[in-house]
Amino acid sequence: MAVVKTTNLFSNNEQITSAKLNNIMVNSSFDSGAVVPSSGLEVTAGGQMQIPNGGIKTALLETGAIDASKISTGGPSWTASSISLPNPTTITGNATVTENATVTGNATITGTTTSTGALTVGTAKMDVPSGSAPIYGCRAWVNFDGTTAANIGGTYVRDSTTVTVTTSVAHGLIVGHKVYLDFTSGSAVDGAFVVTGITSSTIFTVTHGTSGATSGNVTLNRRLIRGSGNVANVSIIGIGRYAVNFTTAFLDANYARAGFANFVNSSVAGFVGGNSTTATTAQSCDIFVGNSTNGDELNVSLVNVMFIG
Repeated sequence: MAVVKTTNLFSNNEQITSAKLNNIMVNSSFDSGAVVPSSGLEVTAGGQMQIPNGGIKTALLETGAIDASKISTGGPSWTASSISLPNPTTITGNATVTENATVTGNATITGTTTSTGALTVGTAKMDVPSGSAPIYGCRAWVNFDGTTAANIGGTYVRDSTTVTVTTSVAHGLIVGHKVYLDFTSGSAVDGAFVVTGITSSTIFTVTHGTSGATSGNVTLNRRLIRGSGNVANVSIIGIGRYAVNFTTAFLDANYARAGFANFVNSSVAGFVGGNSTTATTAQSCDIFVGNSTNGDELNVSLVNVMFIG
Protein backbone atom coordinates (compact mmCIF):
# COMPACT_ATOMS: atom_id res chain seq x y z
CA MET A 1 0.00 0.00 0.00
CA ALA A 2 1.34 3.38 -0.96
CA VAL A 3 1.89 5.79 1.88
CA VAL A 4 1.92 8.87 -0.39
CA LYS A 5 -0.90 9.27 -2.91
CA THR A 6 -0.78 11.70 -5.84
CA THR A 7 -2.44 12.04 -9.24
CA ASN A 8 0.59 13.88 -10.61
CA LEU A 9 2.59 11.36 -12.64
CA PHE A 10 5.60 11.90 -14.92
CA SER A 11 5.23 10.73 -18.52
CA ASN A 12 7.96 8.93 -20.46
CA ASN A 13 10.99 11.15 -21.10
CA GLU A 14 9.41 14.05 -19.16
CA GLN A 15 12.00 16.28 -17.55
CA ILE A 16 11.90 16.30 -13.74
CA THR A 17 12.20 19.81 -12.29
CA SER A 18 12.04 21.20 -8.75
CA ALA A 19 8.86 23.11 -9.62
CA LYS A 20 7.12 19.88 -10.68
CA LEU A 21 8.28 18.08 -7.55
CA ASN A 22 6.91 20.91 -5.41
CA ASN A 23 3.61 20.64 -7.25
CA ILE A 24 3.47 16.92 -6.51
CA MET A 25 3.95 17.57 -2.80
CA VAL A 26 1.25 20.25 -2.75
CA ASN A 27 -1.27 17.91 -4.34
CA SER A 28 -0.37 14.81 -2.32
CA SER A 29 -2.11 13.13 0.59
CA PHE A 30 -0.86 10.57 3.10
CA ASP A 31 -2.22 7.16 3.91
CA SER A 32 -2.43 5.95 7.49
CA GLY A 33 1.01 4.76 8.57
CA ALA A 34 2.83 7.14 6.24
CA VAL A 35 4.68 8.64 9.18
CA VAL A 36 5.84 6.69 12.20
CA PRO A 37 4.01 7.96 15.35
CA SER A 38 7.24 8.25 17.32
CA SER A 39 8.27 11.06 14.98
CA GLY A 40 5.55 13.19 16.50
CA LEU A 41 3.07 13.01 13.56
CA GLU A 42 0.26 10.59 12.86
CA VAL A 43 -1.98 10.14 9.81
CA THR A 44 -5.66 9.32 10.16
CA ALA A 45 -7.53 6.93 7.88
CA GLY A 46 -8.89 9.90 5.92
CA GLY A 47 -5.42 11.12 5.05
CA GLN A 48 -5.39 13.95 7.59
CA MET A 49 -2.19 14.54 9.51
CA GLN A 50 -2.47 15.12 13.25
CA ILE A 51 -0.07 15.76 16.13
CA PRO A 52 -0.45 13.50 19.18
CA ASN A 53 -0.13 14.76 22.77
CA GLY A 54 3.41 15.86 23.45
CA GLY A 55 4.21 15.90 19.74
CA ILE A 56 5.30 19.55 19.66
CA LYS A 57 8.69 20.18 21.26
CA THR A 58 9.10 23.85 22.07
CA ALA A 59 12.88 23.58 21.84
CA LEU A 60 12.51 22.68 18.14
CA LEU A 61 10.18 25.57 17.25
CA GLU A 62 11.74 28.56 15.56
CA THR A 63 10.56 32.10 16.25
CA GLY A 64 7.36 32.76 14.32
CA ALA A 65 6.81 29.07 13.59
CA ILE A 66 3.20 29.18 14.83
CA ASP A 67 0.78 31.55 13.12
CA ALA A 68 -1.94 32.60 15.58
CA SER A 69 -4.39 33.18 12.69
CA LYS A 70 -4.27 29.44 11.87
CA ILE A 71 -5.53 28.40 15.31
CA SER A 72 -9.20 27.36 15.37
CA THR A 73 -11.80 29.88 16.50
CA GLY A 74 -12.50 29.79 20.23
CA GLY A 75 -9.11 28.40 21.19
CA PRO A 76 -6.16 30.25 22.70
CA SER A 77 -4.21 32.69 20.58
CA TRP A 78 -1.02 34.53 21.31
CA THR A 79 1.34 37.17 20.06
CA ALA A 80 4.93 37.82 21.07
CA SER A 81 3.85 39.31 24.41
CA SER A 82 0.34 38.12 25.28
CA ILE A 83 -1.97 35.13 25.36
CA SER A 84 -5.69 35.52 24.69
CA LEU A 85 -8.05 32.93 26.13
CA PRO A 86 -11.72 32.44 25.20
CA ASN A 87 -14.19 34.38 27.33
CA PRO A 88 -15.08 32.88 29.75
CA THR A 89 -12.14 30.61 30.54
CA THR A 90 -12.02 28.09 33.39
CA ILE A 91 -8.67 26.99 34.80
CA THR A 92 -9.25 23.86 36.86
CA GLY A 93 -5.65 23.09 37.77
CA ASN A 94 -3.09 25.11 39.66
CA ALA A 95 -1.90 28.23 37.82
CA THR A 96 1.53 29.82 38.20
CA VAL A 97 2.36 33.26 36.78
CA THR A 98 6.10 33.93 36.69
CA GLU A 99 5.96 37.18 34.75
CA ASN A 100 3.56 40.13 34.72
CA ALA A 101 0.09 39.10 33.52
CA THR A 102 -3.19 40.90 32.84
CA VAL A 103 -6.56 39.16 32.73
CA THR A 104 -9.12 41.46 31.08
CA GLY A 105 -11.93 38.94 30.61
CA ASN A 106 -13.83 36.74 33.02
CA ALA A 107 -11.67 34.04 34.63
CA THR A 108 -12.57 31.24 37.02
CA ILE A 109 -9.68 29.56 38.84
CA THR A 110 -10.56 26.54 40.97
CA GLY A 111 -6.96 25.59 41.71
CA THR A 112 -4.23 27.47 43.54
CA THR A 113 -2.92 30.61 41.84
CA THR A 114 0.69 31.61 42.47
CA SER A 115 2.06 34.88 41.07
CA THR A 116 5.70 35.94 41.25
CA GLY A 117 5.04 38.81 38.85
CA ALA A 118 2.33 41.45 38.86
CA LEU A 119 -1.10 39.90 38.26
CA THR A 120 -3.80 42.33 37.15
CA VAL A 121 -7.27 40.78 37.07
CA GLY A 122 -10.41 42.26 35.55
CA THR A 123 -13.46 40.28 36.70
CA ALA A 124 -12.20 37.29 38.68
CA LYS A 125 -13.84 34.51 40.66
CA MET A 126 -11.53 32.34 42.72
CA ASP A 127 -13.23 29.24 44.08
CA VAL A 128 -16.09 31.05 45.85
CA PRO A 129 -17.94 28.44 47.99
CA SER A 130 -21.39 29.87 47.23
CA GLY A 131 -23.05 32.93 45.80
CA SER A 132 -22.03 35.12 42.91
CA ALA A 133 -20.96 38.31 44.67
CA PRO A 134 -17.58 39.65 43.46
CA ILE A 135 -14.48 39.45 45.63
CA TYR A 136 -12.74 42.61 46.78
CA GLY A 137 -9.44 42.62 48.59
CA CYS A 138 -7.35 44.43 51.12
CA ARG A 139 -5.37 47.05 49.20
CA ALA A 140 -3.08 48.00 52.11
CA TRP A 141 -2.51 47.07 55.74
CA VAL A 142 -0.12 47.98 58.52
CA ASN A 143 0.75 46.97 62.08
CA PHE A 144 2.73 49.76 63.77
CA ASP A 145 3.86 51.02 67.17
CA GLY A 146 2.35 54.42 67.86
CA THR A 147 4.76 55.07 70.74
CA THR A 148 8.12 54.21 69.13
CA ALA A 149 9.85 56.60 66.74
CA ALA A 150 11.37 55.60 63.40
CA ASN A 151 12.41 59.12 62.46
CA ILE A 152 14.81 60.13 59.72
CA GLY A 153 16.83 63.33 59.70
CA GLY A 154 17.95 65.81 57.09
CA THR A 155 18.35 69.42 56.14
CA TYR A 156 16.01 71.94 54.54
CA VAL A 157 15.99 75.18 52.62
CA ARG A 158 12.93 77.43 52.64
CA ASP A 159 12.49 79.84 49.70
CA SER A 160 9.24 81.80 49.90
CA THR A 161 6.58 79.12 50.58
CA THR A 162 8.57 76.23 49.07
CA VAL A 163 10.50 74.02 51.51
CA THR A 164 13.06 71.65 49.95
CA VAL A 165 14.08 68.79 52.24
CA THR A 166 17.18 66.62 51.77
CA THR A 167 17.08 63.45 53.89
CA SER A 168 20.06 61.48 55.19
CA VAL A 169 18.57 58.22 53.81
CA ALA A 170 15.99 57.41 51.14
CA HIS A 171 12.67 58.96 52.15
CA GLY A 172 10.37 56.50 50.31
CA LEU A 173 7.83 59.22 49.53
CA ILE A 174 5.59 59.93 46.55
CA VAL A 175 3.64 63.08 45.70
CA GLY A 176 0.58 63.20 47.95
CA HIS A 177 2.15 61.59 51.03
CA LYS A 178 1.73 63.43 54.32
CA VAL A 179 4.79 64.12 56.48
CA TYR A 180 5.35 65.84 59.81
CA LEU A 181 8.40 68.11 59.72
CA ASP A 182 10.07 69.04 62.99
CA PHE A 183 12.40 71.94 62.15
CA THR A 184 15.17 71.74 64.75
CA SER A 185 17.03 74.83 63.56
CA GLY A 186 16.18 77.85 61.46
CA SER A 187 12.91 79.76 61.72
CA ALA A 188 10.46 77.46 59.88
CA VAL A 189 7.42 76.42 61.90
CA ASP A 190 6.76 72.70 62.55
CA GLY A 191 3.70 71.01 61.11
CA ALA A 192 2.11 68.39 58.88
CA PHE A 193 2.63 68.92 55.16
CA VAL A 194 1.63 67.19 51.92
CA VAL A 195 4.49 66.30 49.59
CA THR A 196 4.21 68.39 46.41
CA GLY A 197 7.29 67.24 44.51
CA ILE A 198 9.93 64.50 44.37
CA THR A 199 13.37 65.50 43.10
CA SER A 200 15.23 62.31 43.99
CA SER A 201 15.17 59.43 46.49
CA THR A 202 16.50 61.83 49.14
CA ILE A 203 15.03 65.20 48.08
CA PHE A 204 11.39 66.31 48.15
CA THR A 205 9.40 69.52 48.48
CA VAL A 206 6.38 70.75 50.44
CA THR A 207 4.51 74.03 50.51
CA HIS A 208 4.60 76.03 53.76
CA GLY A 209 1.62 78.08 54.89
CA THR A 210 3.68 81.25 55.21
CA SER A 211 6.46 82.79 53.20
CA GLY A 212 10.04 83.16 54.35
CA ALA A 213 13.71 82.44 53.76
CA THR A 214 15.60 80.16 56.13
CA SER A 215 17.44 76.85 56.34
CA GLY A 216 18.61 74.32 58.89
CA ASN A 217 18.07 70.82 60.17
CA VAL A 218 14.80 68.91 60.10
CA THR A 219 13.39 65.62 61.39
CA LEU A 220 10.64 63.59 59.71
CA ASN A 221 8.58 62.21 62.60
CA ARG A 222 7.58 58.59 61.88
CA ARG A 223 6.39 55.53 63.79
CA LEU A 224 7.90 52.03 63.85
CA ILE A 225 6.23 49.58 61.43
CA ARG A 226 6.17 45.92 62.51
CA GLY A 227 4.61 44.60 59.32
CA SER A 228 2.77 46.02 56.34
CA GLY A 229 1.58 45.63 52.79
CA ASN A 230 1.56 48.56 50.35
CA VAL A 231 2.41 50.97 53.16
CA ALA A 232 5.58 53.05 52.73
CA ASN A 233 5.66 54.77 56.13
CA VAL A 234 3.51 56.11 58.96
CA SER A 235 3.85 59.75 60.02
CA ILE A 236 2.74 60.92 63.45
CA ILE A 237 0.87 64.20 62.97
CA GLY A 238 -0.38 64.73 66.52
CA ILE A 239 -1.25 62.92 69.75
CA GLY A 240 -3.07 59.77 68.69
CA ARG A 241 -3.11 60.93 65.08
CA TYR A 242 -1.20 59.26 62.27
CA ALA A 243 -0.94 59.50 58.49
CA VAL A 244 -0.60 56.12 56.74
CA ASN A 245 1.19 56.65 53.41
CA PHE A 246 0.66 54.05 50.66
CA THR A 247 3.55 52.75 48.57
CA THR A 248 1.33 52.59 45.47
CA ALA A 249 -1.52 55.06 45.34
CA PHE A 250 -5.12 53.85 45.10
CA LEU A 251 -7.30 54.78 42.11
CA ASP A 252 -9.25 57.22 44.29
CA ALA A 253 -10.04 58.02 47.91
CA ASN A 254 -13.31 56.05 48.04
CA TYR A 255 -11.96 53.05 49.94
CA ALA A 256 -13.01 51.65 53.32
CA ARG A 257 -10.80 51.39 56.39
CA ALA A 258 -10.99 49.36 59.56
CA GLY A 259 -8.71 48.68 62.52
CA PHE A 260 -8.18 48.45 66.23
CA ALA A 261 -5.72 49.65 68.85
CA ASN A 262 -4.50 47.79 71.94
CA PHE A 263 -3.32 49.19 75.25
CA VAL A 264 -0.47 47.20 76.79
CA ASN A 265 -0.87 46.37 80.51
CA SER A 266 -4.33 47.95 80.62
CA SER A 267 -7.88 46.67 80.41
CA VAL A 268 -9.01 49.77 78.53
CA ALA A 269 -9.69 49.06 74.86
CA GLY A 270 -8.83 51.35 71.99
CA PHE A 271 -10.50 52.16 68.68
CA VAL A 272 -9.34 53.47 65.32
CA GLY A 273 -11.43 56.13 63.67
CA GLY A 274 -11.52 59.72 62.55
CA ASN A 275 -13.68 62.82 62.39
CA SER A 276 -14.75 65.50 59.92
CA THR A 277 -11.16 66.77 59.65
CA THR A 278 -9.63 63.39 58.84
CA ALA A 279 -7.87 63.59 55.46
CA THR A 280 -8.38 60.70 53.04
CA THR A 281 -6.65 60.71 49.64
CA ALA A 282 -5.52 58.13 47.10
CA GLN A 283 -1.96 58.44 48.46
CA SER A 284 -2.48 58.79 52.20
CA CYS A 285 -5.05 58.29 54.96
CA ASP A 286 -5.27 59.89 58.40
CA ILE A 287 -6.34 57.70 61.30
CA PHE A 288 -7.07 58.67 64.88
CA VAL A 289 -6.60 56.36 67.89
CA GLY A 290 -8.79 56.94 70.93
CA ASN A 291 -9.69 55.60 74.34
CA SER A 292 -12.95 53.67 74.05
CA THR A 293 -14.02 54.83 77.53
CA ASN A 294 -13.78 58.60 77.15
CA GLY A 295 -12.82 59.09 73.48
CA ASP A 296 -9.55 60.86 74.28
CA GLU A 297 -6.92 60.56 71.54
CA LEU A 298 -3.61 59.07 72.64
CA ASN A 299 -0.56 57.21 71.39
CA VAL A 300 -0.60 53.44 71.91
CA SER A 301 1.93 50.72 71.27
CA LEU A 302 -0.15 48.54 68.92
CA VAL A 303 -2.20 49.87 66.04
CA ASN A 304 -3.61 47.70 63.24
CA VAL A 305 -5.44 49.15 60.28
CA MET A 306 -6.42 47.88 56.82
CA PHE A 307 -7.86 49.49 53.71
CA ILE A 308 -10.42 47.72 51.50
CA GLY A 309 -11.35 48.68 47.97
